[in-house]
Amino acid sequence: MGLKVEAQGESWRDRVEPVATGFAVVLRSCDRPLWEWVSAFSIPSMSALTYRARRLWFRATNAPRARKLVMRVSPSARRHAQVGPPQAWKAKRDFQIAFLKQRGLLPEHRLLDFGCGTLRGGIPLIAYLEPGNYVGLDAREEVLPEAREELRAAGMEERRPLLLVSEHPDEAPFPAGMRFDRIWAFSVLIHLSDDILERALRMIAERLTPDGEFYANVNIGQRPELTWERFPVVTRPLSFYRGAAARHGLSVDTVGTLATLGERSGAGGEQVMLCFTRASEVAVSAGAGGADAGASD
Repeated sequence: MGLKVEAQGESWRDRVEPVATGFAVVLRSCDRPLWEWVSAFSIPSMSALTYRARRLWFRATNAPRARKLVMRVSPSARRHAQVGPPQAWKAKRDFQIAFLKQRGLLPEHRLLDFGCGTLRGGIPLIAYLEPGNYVGLDAREEVLPEAREELRAAGMEERRPLLLVSEHPDEAPFPAGMRFDRIWAFSVLIHLSDDILERALRMIAERLTPDGEFYANVNIGQRPELTWERFPVVTRPLSFYRGAAARHGLSVDTVGTLATLGERSGAGGEQVMLCFTRASEVAVSAGAGGADAGASD
């Protein structure tokens, strides 16, 4: 008798892929060397899965029991669960350092990690940058003790990162005159109200060096607003970000989607990475004129 691999329209791929992928995610969350072996057989991206398989995968890896397992076996996953899915923290950490280095981040650069959280992405950046060149800023005072514990566990305290807290970005207690070559906001702007976004862009325009760059991933389009923890989850048209940036003397370019840029956690791959830079005088004048014209309509 042969083995029946299909039932009720469900192929073997529909059944096996979510299980294999979920198992690989748990291994990666545990940060075990075995992950390097498993990765050769795991699925390269969520786009390779069928629709049914994606639904089963998300259901399995986001179920309460799966989350408890991941957080029990990995202290880092437990800490980083405060800033996102615990099963995805290492993939997101790896992506951040790889992306910024690809975009020209150098050890001598000073970097602001805007929305640093528990240092999910901060630890590799602290290790890479010269001592004292990493600054983390977060709105939640309760996550910074976890960030300092992550720093201690990684043996990085001697690299002298500066961790700050402020609910309003433009009121953050930066040392006088401090400027940044790179500002990084991973999965942050998607949680900012319009008012806080304006305050953030005001701070960025003030703190970015003349040839500095600010990178942030966003949801582009028009969808109903959701919530995560105590923060909104917003989707805006690209024109909204261009207009907001222009009001603060900044210009915006799209870099690509997270999926095309190599982010492999399986969530948020459709989000778009933006690059903000100081606008030329001509662009600033044109932006101001457009804003005035829009106000008169």
